[in-house]
Amino acid sequence: MLKNDDLYRAIFRRKSVRKFEPSALLAPQMEVIAELLTTIVPLTPETRTMVKIVAPDDVRGLIQVKAPHYVAAFSEEKPDYLLNAGYLLQQLDLSLSSVGLGCCWQGWPKPTRDLGAGAGLSFVIALALGTAREPLHRSSASAFKRKPLADISDGRIADAFLEPVRLAPSSSQPWFFSGDEDTINAYCVTRRGLRSKLFGRIDEIDMGVAFCHLSVAAQHFGKSATFVRLPDMPDHAPAGHHYVGSFLLGRS
Repeated sequence: MLKNDDLYRAIFRRKSVRKFEPSALLAPQMEVIAELLTTIVPLTPETRTMVKIVAPDDVRGLIQVKAPHYVAAFSEEKPDYLLNAGYLLQQLDLSLSSVGLGCCWQGWPKPTRDLGAGAGLSFVIALALGTAREPLHRSSASAFKRKPLADISDGRIADAFLEPVRLAPSSSQPWFFSGDEDTINAYCVTRRGLRSKLFGRIDEIDMGVAFCHLSVAAQHFGKSATFVRLPDMPDHAPAGHHYVGSFLLGRS
């Protein structure tokens, strides 16, 4: 079983793999993935979810990366279910990178049939999965194309916590963080009109991905990170952003 430090190291070298070997993974590899699926933990435990491996013919859509397998996340639609899905699948993303398998977030493709209907769950998002036909890892953290720390925080949070968050995979990096050594407050860019319809859903999933990195970093530094909503924080949202939630940091 992977340890948190395995996930922490993966943050600084993982990459989105877009070229896969066409052949299916071998049975031992599939067993490893099945085991990894049992280790991911939710951000909101009260939300019913299902994460399963699906065949390539079961997924179709725009900007689809061709892969021999996909991992699809399903959930009941309740508050924070998109955050929770991003949080869950990013744990798997880091785990797959740690064991030598490639994956890539698929924002637009969807299942060709209702694979979650029997459980009363809706499809949320998928990962392409397989053996990489390109370098699996980045050579260094400098290979990431991400916003600088000064653009995603108010400068009062230790870089050690925010650098892993900065490296989280995202199409637009919609996050901004404020706080101190005890509390980290998270905000998401506010989109309006058509842009909100097109990207608002993905933004919320991306926030869940960033929260996964924050939790992994907190545990690496001997801290617990408890997700809460603080009542007065919406009033302190930076311009163009809205409050998403806070993490209370304590001793693990």
